[in-house]
Amino acid sequence: MNILKLGEEIMKINSRFPKDILNEIKYRGGNLSNVEIFYINRGSSNDIASMNGKRIWGIERGFLKLYNIPYEIYIPYHRILKIEYNNEIIFDKSNYGKKISITTNHR
Repeated sequence: MNILKLGEEIMKINSRFPKDILNEIKYRGGNLSNVEIFYINRGSSNDIASMNGKRIWGIERGFLKLYNIPYEIYIPYHRILKIEYNNEIIFDKSNYGKKISITTNHR
C-alpha cells in the first residue's frame, strides 16, 4: 500500500488505471499540480517525457489532454508509464492493472 499525503486529511484511492487515479485525485480534493506524469514521447530523450499535472487540461475518455505552449498535447493512456504524487510513485505501468490502495492525509 502506498501512502499519499494531501494535507491533514485521509483519502483512500483504490484505482488501478491512470485515468481513474487522476480522476480520484482531482475530484476528491487532491492537488493535480503535485502530480508528475511520465509518458512515451517519440523524439524525446530515451523516448520518455514528463509533464507536471498543473498542465492537465482534461481527463478524457481515451486520452489525457495537456496544455502546452504553443499547442495542446494529447496522450493516450496506454502511453503513460508512471505517475508520481509528491515524488512518490502511485502508478507504474510494470504493475498495470494491479489494484493499488493509496491512503492520503486529506479529507
